[in-house]
Amino acid sequence: MVKACDKLDRLCELLRQFNLIPSRSAYELGSAHFYLNVNQFFPEEFLDQLDLINRGVVPREFKDMAEPLPDVISKMIRSESSLEVDPKRIISYRGSTRDCLDYVIDSIIGGTDRTLSFSLPNWHFWHLNDYRSKDYDLDLFEALNEEQLVDEFKRRANKGNIGVLILSDPNTPLMYRLSPEALKEIDEIALKNGVEIVVDDVLRGIQPLGERESIAKHLTRPYVVEGFSKRFGENSPLAVDTSYVVVPEGVEFIETNCEDDSGSCHLVTGGIIKASLSYLSEPIMAEYLRRNEAFDSGFAYSFDISAKLIRPSSTHITSIIELPPNIEGFDFCNIMYKQGVNIFPIQRFYPEYNRAEIPQNIRNLIRVSVGQGDSSSLFKVGRMINEGIFKLGYSF
Repeated sequence: MVKACDKLDRLCELLRQFNLIPSRSAYELGSAHFYLNVNQFFPEEFLDQLDLINRGVVPREFKDMAEPLPDVISKMIRSESSLEVDPKRIISYRGSTRDCLDYVIDSIIGGTDRTLSFSLPNWHFWHLNDYRSKDYDLDLFEALNEEQLVDEFKRRANKGNIGVLILSDPNTPLMYRLSPEALKEIDEIALKNGVEIVVDDVLRGIQPLGERESIAKHLTRPYVVEGFSKRFGENSPLAVDTSYVVVPEGVEFIETNCEDDSGSCHLVTGGIIKASLSYLSEPIMAEYLRRNEAFDSGFAYSFDISAKLIRPSSTHITSIIELPPNIEGFDFCNIMYKQGVNIFPIQRFYPEYNRAEIPQNIRNLIRVSVGQGDSSSLFKVGRMINEGIFKLGYSF
């Protein structure tokens, strides 16, 4: 009998016929962080102003156009969605989306016996070591579609201990969308059981322009959190370090950490985000589209394979590949990694202790991201993945 590891090595040898094996990961499709040289899109005079700001000098012309960050965010939300948000309910936060979520959740349930809940598979806190020191417990449940999400949340919420539920749209990583009907039912369950809903809106800003409605519109008292690293790229001004939370009416225990005594941090941050919205929104959407099209062209280039590419929108940073049923996601990702391609099986979005219980019908799913590639490399890696699926399927 051929052992599984021997079979894996043999399949890797088959794939070496198609590609040279690099000594390290040459194609990073596992991380959803977005990198792009955004300075090319800013006017020279704005870059000069940024340089002065970095040296502690705020030019007068910058002060004249700057606005407090809550005002900038309120206008942004109003222009992109049907939400009408009072700037007084927008709390700016110095830190990443993850940091801001941490702060909001801890402010709501820290030190209580209430739990944080979200559906699996999920990227939220799936490295649970970070959360063993938190001042609250986790209550995780599996939801492979919106019906299961509603049913499982209702069952657990009725026990009366969930304090916060996190929702994201599209759902990460399976990327199904929640319908208004499902959101209405979730909202009713939450209100009945005293559960606060926190909407992670970080993916809303990478949907095509004109298609950025927030699921928060269907909820009665949501907290809404968004950072800017997906919108503007991780190397753009303030993108990694700036987030905001929209709090429900009457909530006063969430406070900004982004304003010094003079208020200049608030104003400078607002001015930079305002400029970024103006100069970067269209070019970055075009870049997302260009990268996805390059990957898709490579993925469809070589062989006719029985694999599906699933993406919630044309500009979304991540996609799912549904492999043929006879190919396990872990096996395929290990094979591709040996060729320098780093991608994630959906199994990686479960806590370690649940891995043996992962449903069979999602074990052939893998996630890819275009956040760290250019068009040329994404075409090549799309083709490599296509050829890998063909060879692996053919070998069985």
